[in-house]
Amino acid sequence: MKISLAGKIAGFVIVIIVIIMSLVVGVTLKGEERTATDQMIKRAKDITNALATTSTTAILSNDYITLTQIVEGIGRKGDDIDYVIILNDIGEVMAHTNKSLVSKTLRDDLSLKAQRARITLLQITEEGGYDIAVPILLGKRRIGLVRVGFSSIPLKARIAEIRDHIFLLTIGLLILGIVISLLLAASITRPINRLVQAAQKIGRGDLEARVRITSRDEVGELGEVFNQMGKRLSGSWRSLEEKSTLLTRAKEELDQRVLDLQMLQRLSTKISSNMEKEELLRLIVELFMEVAQVEKGSLMLWHEKKKRLYIAYGIGISEEARKRLRLKRGEGIAGQVFEKKKSMVINDTLRDRRYKPLETEKKLHRTETLLALPLVAKGEGVGVITLSNKVSRQPFIRRDEELLSTLASHAAIAIQNAMLYEQAIHDGLTGLYAHTFFQNYLEQEIRKARRYETSLSLLMLDIDHFKRFNDTYGHPAGDTVLVNIAHLLQQAIRGADIAARYGGEEFALILPETDAKGAYLLAERLRKKVEDFDFLKGKKKKVKITVSIGVAGYRKGMRKEVLIGQADQTLYRAKREGRNRVCLFESK
Repeated sequence: MKISLAGKIAGFVIVIIVIIMSLVVGVTLKGEERTATDQMIKRAKDITNALATTSTTAILSNDYITLTQIVEGIGRKGDDIDYVIILNDIGEVMAHTNKSLVSKTLRDDLSLKAQRARITLLQITEEGGYDIAVPILLGKRRIGLVRVGFSSIPLKARIAEIRDHIFLLTIGLLILGIVISLLLAASITRPINRLVQAAQKIGRGDLEARVRITSRDEVGELGEVFNQMGKRLSGSWRSLEEKSTLLTRAKEELDQRVLDLQMLQRLSTKISSNMEKEELLRLIVELFMEVAQVEKGSLMLWHEKKKRLYIAYGIGISEEARKRLRLKRGEGIAGQVFEKKKSMVINDTLRDRRYKPLETEKKLHRTETLLALPLVAKGEGVGVITLSNKVSRQPFIRRDEELLSTLASHAAIAIQNAMLYEQAIHDGLTGLYAHTFFQNYLEQEIRKARRYETSLSLLMLDIDHFKRFNDTYGHPAGDTVLVNIAHLLQQAIRGADIAARYGGEEFALILPETDAKGAYLLAERLRKKVEDFDFLKGKKKKVKITVSIGVAGYRKGMRKEVLIGQADQTLYRAKREGRNRVCLFESK
C-alpha cells in the first residue's frame, strides 16, 4: 500500500505526540496523585495535632463531656474521618466517635508503638487509608494519646477525578495534536506536491510549468531553484526547437535543391541533346510550362537585324500576339527583362503598371500572373521566356524564379548553340542547308535506304546563264534570284525533304522515300514554277530565269558519291540538250 508523504509526516508527528503525551500524562498523574496524598496526609496531621492541642485541658480535668464534644466536632469535619479516639496516659478511652472500632484499634501495632512514642506516628491501612497517632504532651509529661483514622475513599475519588480530567485533557490534546500534525504535514507537503505536479507537467512536455512560491523557507528556495531550472530548460528547449526548425527547413531546402538540381540536369540534358532550332524552342517552352505549372508560355528571340524581340514559339498565345508583338529593347515587360538581363515577377497584372497587354488581352483578362526570364548566354542576350497564370492560381514564389532562372541559363546556351549550328548548316544568303550538311544528310539517308530497302532520289538544279544575268543586272539582283529560287524550293518540298545550296547557282534536293519517277514529276513542277516566276518585279519587261535539273534514284548498294555523280551527270546532260529541262538518269 502506497503511503503519501503527508501521511508519513502526520503519522510520525502523531507518534511523537503520543509518546510525549504518554510521558507527560504519566508524570502528571503521578505528580497529582502524590500531591493529593501529601495534601491528605498534611490535613490528617493538622487535624490530629489540632485535636491533641484542644483536648489537653479536658484530659487533665477528666472532662469527658468536652472531650466527647471535641471528638464529635472533629468527626463532622469531613467524610474522610473514619474514627476519632482520645486516650489518657494510662490508655483508657476518654472519648470516641465509633465504638465498634475502639477495641480493634487499641490492639493494633500503631497503638502499641504510640504508648511509648512521643512523636506523631502514621500508618497506612489495608484499604489505603491513614491511621495517625499523636501523643498529647504537657512539657515532657505524656498525658494522653489521640488516634484518628482517615478513609481512602475520598482520596481515591479525588485521584480518579484527576485521572478523568487528565484523560479528557489528553484526548483533547491528542486531537489537537493530530489536527496540528495534519496541518503541519499539509503545509510541508503542499509546496512539495506543487513541485511534483510542476515536474510531472515538464515531464509531459509543458516546459512553461512553474511553481507558485508561498513561503521563504527551504521549500520556497527549492521552488525558486526549480522555476529557474524550468526557465533555463524552457529557453534551451526553445533554442533546440528553433535550431531543429532551422535544420529541418535547411534539410527540406537542401532536399528540394537536390531534386531541383536533378531535374535541372535531366532537363538540361534533354535540351542540350536537341540541335534542331524549331524543335528545341518547342521543347524548351513545354519544359518550362511543365516545371512552372502554368497555362501559357512563350519564347521570344532577339532579331539582330530588325532589333526587335519576336515570339519564336508559344503555347496559349493568341494569334494576334504572334503576328503583331514586336518589342524594342526596354519596351514592355519582355523588353525590360531583355535589356536589364534580370527576371521580373508580376503577381497582379491588373494593378501593375509595368504590364501593358494587347487589346484582345485587355478584353479577356487572360493574364493574371507573369514571370519573365532573360535568356543570356555568355553575357549576350538571346531572348526572353514569359510564363503566365499558374494552374493552381497561386502567385509565383522565389523558388519558381530561382529554379527557372537556372534552367533559363541552360536553355539560353542550348538556343545559342542551336542558332550557331543552324548558321553552320545553313547558307547565309538563301537559308537553305549548306553543302557540308547536305553531304552528311545524304550519307544518313543512303544508310537508311540501304537498311530499310526504301526509295531515295536526288535532284541537282542549276540556274541557266546565271553569269550572264549577274553581268547584266548586277550581283545584288543575282542574290535576289538565288533567294527567290530557295523559297520556291522550300515551298515545293515536303517536311522530310531537304533543300540545300550545293555551290554558287547550283542547288540540291534530297527526297527520302521517293522513287525516280516521283522525283522527276517534282522536278518538272519546280522547273515550271521557276520559269513562270517574276524575279525582278518592277521591271518593264519580265526577266525570264530558267533552271536545268538532273534526277537520279538510289539503287541497292550504291554509294553517296555514285548517286551525286549520276545526278550531276544528268544535270549537265539537261544543259547540253538545251537547258530549261529535266533529265532523268538512265543506266546503260
